Amino acid sequence: MLFVHVVAHDIRSVKGLRRPNTITDNVPILVGMLLLYNRVLPKGNGVLCLNRRTPDHSFRVVFYFGGSMKNRIILLILPALVLLGFFIGRREPVRYEITGGEVYFAPGLECEEHIIAEINKANKIDIAVYSITSVPVAKSIISAHKRGAKVRIATDRTMAGNKYSQVDELSAAGIPVRKNKGHRQQHNKFAVFDGKRIVTGSYNWTKNAKQQNAENCIFLDAFGPDYSKRFEYLWDLYGI
Repeated sequence: MLFVHVVAHDIRSVKGLRRPNTITDNVPILVGMLLLYNRVLPKGNGVLCLNRRTPDHSFRVVFYFGGSMKNRIILLILPALVLLGFFIGRREPVRYEITGGEVYFAPGLECEEHIIAEINKANKIDIAVYSITSVPVAKSIISAHKRGAKVRIATDRTMAGNKYSQVDELSAAGIPVRKNKGHRQQHNKFAVFDGKRIVTGSYNWTKNAKQQNAENCIFLDAFGPDYSKRFEYLWDLYGI
């Protein structure tokens, strides 16, 4: 049995969920970047639903992505989508067994340090991150590009215009960068390393995320094909 706190962007939109919910076996636990307020799905966010049920604490996981829809429609169908997610979880869709992975939290140095470590050893790096202001991360990306790694970046148009953004420096170094089209925001925070290993979570690649924000990042040797497929979708969409 698991005890799960529901954390929302706007608690006013999740009335009645002020106390921990008791989750029993075979009930999905929603994590990731789904924000429970009225502008969730237009941002193209990702959601991971995890079932923790085995004695060795491995995770059974199903993977979803949100799409672009009108806000008023979302308000009508979001409860149905949540119920559908629980129904699908019980019907045993295609799942992955995960017994490993590393999780880190911010404020703190660990997320940034491990992101840089992955960049430094990968030969192919696909990055879909909302905001990149971290100078150390940007330098590691440029170094990877200079040594011959294939690097692509899909990011948010508005955040790329931030005065602290490193996107212009990355583009000037010759790294292909595309910005959101068709989505109100490119709000993902994930990267795929060599098509196999991923990092995802709430953590933006920023100084504020490292020093001030309550964030998380998770590294997994799983979902590589799923995230690679999603990145290709974003890359093609943003290149139109």
